[in-house]
Amino acid sequence: MKKMTTISELTVWAKGIAEEHSSSKKQIFEFVILCIGEVEEGGSEPHEVQLAYSDICDLVGIDE
Repeated sequence: MKKMTTISELTVWAKGIAEEHSSSKKQIFEFVILCIGEVEEGGSEPHEVQLAYSDICDLVGIDE
């Protein structure tokens, strides 16, 4: 599993994944938006980023 700790790292990575998996683009960015919302509500940024990363990997079939 790739170690990401910031929303900006997640966003850059997610953009690349969305280009490779255009049929899942909407769902990918929904996970990013959810992550941002959770952090804004007081969630740990590194933890929420890893959750979103894991969810996106599951969505598009990346096995890390």
